[in-house]
Amino acid sequence: MGSKGDPASSSSQPTQKSQTQSSPVSELSDPGQRANRKEPEEEDGKEHAENVFDEALRTLRIVLELESTRMFLVYAHENRDSQKKASQETAKQFIRWFNYVGTNLQSDQLPKGSDKGAYFCQPVDDEAESDIFKNQMCLLPPHIYSLSAKKVILCGSELLAEYLNSEFYVSYREDIKSVFDNTEASTEDLKAKLHELVEANCRKPGFHHVWTEVALLEAQKLLHQRAQKPCAEIIPLILNGNLREVLPPELLQSTTVVIKLEEDTQADHHKHFFKLLSRTFSGKSGVIDKVQKAYQECIKDPAQESDLGIKRTFYDAVSHHWDENLRSFNFGEFTSKIESLQDQTARGLQDRARSKLQQGLDEKMRKCHQALVPSGMPYDDQKNQNPLHIPGTCLWALEHPNYLRWRKNTDQRLLWISADAGCGKSVLCRTIVDDDLPEHAVNASVLYFFFKDTSDDQRSGHKAIRSLLHQFISRRFSLVKNVMPLYDELGDKKMDQASFFQLWSVFLAMMRDPDAGEVICLFDALDECREHDQEELIRSINNFCSTQQHSPSPKVRFLITSRPYLDIQAAFENVVQTSIGIRLNGALESDSIKKEIDLFIRHHVTDIGKQIKLPPKVQEYLHETLLSMENRTYLWLHLIIKSLPKEWPRKISEMKEIIRTLPREINATYESLLSKSPNMKYARKVLDFVLAAYEPLTLDELDVALSVSEEAKSYKSLELEGPESLRERLPGLCGLMINIIGSKVYFIHQTVKEFLLHRKEASQEWNFTVEKSHHHMALVCIQILSFPETTAATVNIHQSLLEVKYRPRIFSTHPLLSYSAFYWADHYRDGIAVAYIVEGLIKANIMVKDISSELADTIQLAAAGRHEQIFDLLLKKHSDVNQTTEGKFGTVLAAAAYGGCFTIFQSLLTKEADVNTRGGRFDLTALQAACEEGHKEIAEWLVAKGADGGKYGNALQSASASLKWHKDIVGIVEWLVAQGADVNARGGKYGNALQAASRKGYKKIAEFLVAKGADVNVQGGKYGNALQAASVRGHKSIVDFLVTKGVVMNIERKENASGEVEETREEEDDQ
Repeated sequence: MGSKGDPASSSSQPTQKSQTQSSPVSELSDPGQRANRKEPEEEDGKEHAENVFDEALRTLRIVLELESTRMFLVYAHENRDSQKKASQETAKQFIRWFNYVGTNLQSDQLPKGSDKGAYFCQPVDDEAESDIFKNQMCLLPPHIYSLSAKKVILCGSELLAEYLNSEFYVSYREDIKSVFDNTEASTEDLKAKLHELVEANCRKPGFHHVWTEVALLEAQKLLHQRAQKPCAEIIPLILNGNLREVLPPELLQSTTVVIKLEEDTQADHHKHFFKLLSRTFSGKSGVIDKVQKAYQECIKDPAQESDLGIKRTFYDAVSHHWDENLRSFNFGEFTSKIESLQDQTARGLQDRARSKLQQGLDEKMRKCHQALVPSGMPYDDQKNQNPLHIPGTCLWALEHPNYLRWRKNTDQRLLWISADAGCGKSVLCRTIVDDDLPEHAVNASVLYFFFKDTSDDQRSGHKAIRSLLHQFISRRFSLVKNVMPLYDELGDKKMDQASFFQLWSVFLAMMRDPDAGEVICLFDALDECREHDQEELIRSINNFCSTQQHSPSPKVRFLITSRPYLDIQAAFENVVQTSIGIRLNGALESDSIKKEIDLFIRHHVTDIGKQIKLPPKVQEYLHETLLSMENRTYLWLHLIIKSLPKEWPRKISEMKEIIRTLPREINATYESLLSKSPNMKYARKVLDFVLAAYEPLTLDELDVALSVSEEAKSYKSLELEGPESLRERLPGLCGLMINIIGSKVYFIHQTVKEFLLHRKEASQEWNFTVEKSHHHMALVCIQILSFPETTAATVNIHQSLLEVKYRPRIFSTHPLLSYSAFYWADHYRDGIAVAYIVEGLIKANIMVKDISSELADTIQLAAAGRHEQIFDLLLKKHSDVNQTTEGKFGTVLAAAAYGGCFTIFQSLLTKEADVNTRGGRFDLTALQAACEEGHKEIAEWLVAKGADGGKYGNALQSASASLKWHKDIVGIVEWLVAQGADVNARGGKYGNALQAASRKGYKKIAEFLVAKGADVNVQGGKYGNALQAASVRGHKSIVDFLVTKGVVMNIERKENASGEVEETREEEDDQ
């Protein structure tokens, strides 16, 4: 019965119907009921009834084709935390049927309601919370919102009653009513306030979106009663429970006819759907009743009804009830119309299937995009923590010919702006990002990262590139496809483990993408980037600029600011001396900068004068005196103004006395401010912890750190001050050197850290050392880990021995616990290591739960992480130094060679560690580990101690693939070849050393290997040959080099018996 492809047909129809499509009836039938069918006759009867109902829906679709009344269906969603029923699936079933017959129905999960009759094309799923309020707006009163629903089907249930009786709902309903009572502005203002109220509540535990719908209906009713405003007609539908208990009585009139489901069966659902249609479309109730009677007639005797006979019965029922423009329909036209509806719905199903696939891909791409967001302060907040510029400032750079030339000329790849501390470079960068480039480079995607030495998050080159990638995709989402291969490899949780080179390769791929357009990348305060990361970033930028020197595409430019350090100057020298680079030297613009600082002084002194009504003569004296001071900078002025007394003097003589005592330069200013601290001992502890912290501490974490003492035995024993009290007191206690952004604590400027660490002439109170600060922090972290609330079952503190990118984050309600588990060993290593501190952890089995099974891996981690004291303690309990494991390193000696700590390495040789033992998932030797990490001295010792010369080829490959790129790696490659390493040795992850260097983009190594006889056409390894290894990451300079050396361009990669390219999984290829 019915045509092929009809989604409104049962899945168990005769053969002419599609077996892959289901009907509105069959898809929504109660699975339990259908599973319990026993008698064939009974099953045939129900199947027949479903098919007849499908035909009735299609007939009603024609009858209601011109109907456009806006409707909304309100229902509660099932809640696993409650024993009450919502009968959610029944409500959804009615929504589908309403949608299929062509009505304009909406619900919280079904937007717009405009695709009339597009059955299944608008999915009714529990998703898209952010869109729910947009759907619910049609429940606003008609006089406020022109698209409001005229009729609302309110589905009562036991669960809805439970929701509406909660104290939370009563309070929420009153809040919604008060919005209507107190808002006299525009409709948009009312919607904005309601949206704000919903957003403020929807994330709270126990909130339910159906509350908003019922509360809006109650508000409508109230406005109708008070001011006779029009309101929606409410049609009650009782899904389960007692009428008087499941619906709010204030929404029902005494004359309201209530529709109540009698049985939870399909036949009962069919009957009440007809009733709902008659109530909803009273003008069409006559023809709807005729369709219901035809339905009842057709289901009486399944054997007597043919497909054509059922269509004739429905046609006869409605043929005299067509609208004026449909009167000419004959039976043939009616049948054709029905069949076209079947085809239309079948196409809808296919489109939905394609849409589902696309939605899945879109969701995966969205997650990939989100996975790029680095931890820590968001990059836009990093930018915005710098103040806005004052009009007339920053012009020393913005109007400089070098800046204007770079901004105008897309071939000018690099602009390096250098200036001393306190000259306003970061304010300048914010101005360039927010104001100048959006005005003068309107077609460019402006990407940025603000480095800052006071935050470990903002010192990371890795996070800088991730921030740029995330911003770029936010501007041009199609570029996410360039990240998907890396996302597929690492997954959602492991993007932190992506290496710098993996991320930079993705960045390059994006830049070359045809959709990329013009791109400007800005890095502020590059000198505050971590040293190793800084080297990688500068080398990568230089290589990019050099290789793209004569290429019109991609249109990518860089703007970098830093202090004028010699190493940075030397690194950029080769670029800024060419036509593609340029430097703007702030030291040559000192007069212009001083004039702008004078503007800054006048602006702030004028503001102060207005705020506190300074006498004009006193204000002018303050202004002129500040202008006369030498060595003035923005930072110095900020601190000076902040440090002036709250009670300003009203006489020039009094002002003279205050100014006479002002420090004349920044370090003297810090010293002066700290000397005025009301609690120097407390202030020193705060500065100690902020100085040592590897990432900014929250106020809660700092509160715990300050409260830990030798007497503290548990979290409960800590006497905490509270975050709000700290927020208020810290700046004053610490001489204005502390800045609190959100809930995290920072130094106000990099110069604070420099002052605390490098001022030999500073007073003893403020003379810090890195080692002491880390020692104090280690004591706190280890004591926290010894608290009874911290058990080995919930916190695995081995992770602190791992490299940071491999450490799993644990999340705890106890402040500082997650931080301590993550960083305790780093603080211990970088501080004044005292053995007794860690001995307590080992004796308590906190660090090593099961020595027999875990100690081998733990001692390897300690060796690789250069944790000497911890290693020595573990070594005493470790009898077999040649024991192998399945982990990353395999042996303790390989781990020590990887870490590069010569003291640890020598202690293992003293214990007669075998230099040729292999182990771990990479079958690693100590020589390979040392070469890969660039530890030449250790490599030389290993060879001297008998490391197998026959394995030099693998060591050569490891060195050629090293992620620790620097001059030592080139030296190790040269040394290995001098020792007799075979440049064409086969095997390993990459096949040979040349492929490894080509894959990583190391042109100098590739050139050296070829000069020493490496075969450019040798086959093997994951990538097949050196050319393909270079091509996979787009290393054009190496590809060009290999071509000049006679590489064969048409070599095909080896295929297996199935015709697929053979690839072995390359674990941690770029780690």
